[in-house]
Amino acid sequence: MSTGTPTAQEPCAQVGVYQRQYQAANPGATSFTLPAVPLVKEDTLAVLTGLQARVQWQSTLHWVKDPPAHWPLPPVDIIREIDFEWKLVDLLNSVHDGHFTFLPDAYFVFTFLNLQPIISLSTDGKQLPEIYLYNDLEPVAQGEGWEPSPIVKINGTEAVSWLSERAFNGTMTFLDLDALYNGLFHSISAYSISAPLNQTVGYFALPGFSRFWGSSINLEFKNGSKSSIPIEALTAQDFSNVIDGESFYQTFCNTTVKTMAAANGSSASTSQQTSTTTPDATTQIPQYPSAIAISDDGSLASYFLEDEPSVAVLAVLGMSETAQLSTQQTLSWFLQRCRETNKTRLIVDVSQNGGGTIAVAYDIFKQLFPTLEPYLGAQLRAHEQANILVNYFTRIAQQVEKQQPGNVTALKDAAGYQSFDVSVLYNDGGVLFQSWEQPFGPVQVHGGNFTNQYQLDLSNADYDEATGGIVVTGYANNSNVAPQPFLPENIMAFSDGFCGSACTIFMHLLKYQGKVKSIVAGGRPQTGPQQAIGGVKGSQVEGLSTILGLVQYFYQTASPEEIKKANQTALKDLADYGNTLLLRDTQGLVQVNFQNAIAQYDQSQTPLQFVYEAADCRL
Repeated sequence: MSTGTPTAQEPCAQVGVYQRQYQAANPGATSFTLPAVPLVKEDTLAVLTGLQARVQWQSTLHWVKDPPAHWPLPPVDIIREIDFEWKLVDLLNSVHDGHFTFLPDAYFVFTFLNLQPIISLSTDGKQLPEIYLYNDLEPVAQGEGWEPSPIVKINGTEAVSWLSERAFNGTMTFLDLDALYNGLFHSISAYSISAPLNQTVGYFALPGFSRFWGSSINLEFKNGSKSSIPIEALTAQDFSNVIDGESFYQTFCNTTVKTMAAANGSSASTSQQTSTTTPDATTQIPQYPSAIAISDDGSLASYFLEDEPSVAVLAVLGMSETAQLSTQQTLSWFLQRCRETNKTRLIVDVSQNGGGTIAVAYDIFKQLFPTLEPYLGAQLRAHEQANILVNYFTRIAQQVEKQQPGNVTALKDAAGYQSFDVSVLYNDGGVLFQSWEQPFGPVQVHGGNFTNQYQLDLSNADYDEATGGIVVTGYANNSNVAPQPFLPENIMAFSDGFCGSACTIFMHLLKYQGKVKSIVAGGRPQTGPQQAIGGVKGSQVEGLSTILGLVQYFYQTASPEEIKKANQTALKDLADYGNTLLLRDTQGLVQVNFQNAIAQYDQSQTPLQFVYEAADCRL
């Protein structure tokens, strides 16, 4: 592609000229555009004030500030170090928690890509893997006799070192260095879940949003040859009214403009629209063999191996959020077929499983181990905002329950069965909480205040109805359970390190209660242990819109005394500036990890996020 030289001197104006000439803008021009965007003092203070209040809900603040000795990442004090835009992105990413996100708008207008994915390959299965261009290996797969050469240097630096540094300092949020490294490479599994393009081709080919690595990437190969890969800049935004940094800000960052656009039914933000419709039923998964049973959304698929008649394979590619009942029924049918056809060994593949619904994680475990009672303790940071809101909404829910017993709709309308209603939680003794004071504590753990540990009441069918989920197999009106289909020693869990969120709950239960062994693939080209779980291990993510809605309801309905007390905390800042945060976030999420997951019998109450769990075998 060639483009004419724009006459405008402003970098932002150059992008507009390039966009009119061609949809892929010159990456050099876009890299100069971003520093030209001004910081508006009032808006900056609003975002920082709101963010300071928001991060108080992050459950791991004290642990990332002072992590255990084995933690492979640097400590970070979020509260003290908040800066702005990319410094802010770098700071939040340094927590390496996929539930903890804020993606500011200005720096996510552009996407940079080179469309040359790489793969990591051991030629004999014994030697450490080397790095190849994906396109160089395609002729080999076609039997054309081509002999590819591995990449040894990138931009003059040893290839593994260069990639490791980019993985660590990029926009991926994996907590494990090997999972971060894996994220750079092309993944067949990612096709199966309709993953974002950067997850499919890998973050080397598409580093994500505005991570600008230069106008090209220079490669050196073992056979002495060299290659230069051009980097392209893409944007889906309209730059027709952008002539300088100020107009860039007004177009893409000004919250007043965004609010007016939203009211008019259009969008001036950089976020993409998310479909709320139920996906079409999936019949097969791309690049996978034909499944004997598959859920409607393709998140769970099952297979019988033709050359190994005793082996069944269960691909759990996500903990379904859109087809929970289908997932539950598909698994039940598959396991019954395993019993009928005398399958004795099972491979559970959780490649690319970034999580989903907790109920599905529990359900899959219960169908595999129906006699076991799953245990996973949970814990919140016991801070002032939580104390006010949870106490208030628990009390409101209890009042509705007394006035309209059994009316699930009314209870849900009063925020019952949601994150701030403790009536669906019980303590380690199996006793349901009656008030917020019972779980609140607080207890001192690792230099911070936390709640007492609690668990979710899986036997509450009304809760399942209210949250739109499934009744987990073995509980309430779904207590008729088929016998255990496989012995634990005949089950193997396979992972690429991407397992996160609800997937980690499932894998934790398999390992510690089911006594199932695990295998992990890939990682940095070195010997030694590697974790099967590289994603976030927190047990609940909470978006700002959920909490902000409850905050606004609180300020509309609480007593003057309660509001006065709330105004003395950061809750007032969240009420005042929370909507600004949402408008300034690319995806409108501003997520935090709401609660820590705690292992059974762990007296130290260390969140699983900070527990190193090596796989039993590494490939």
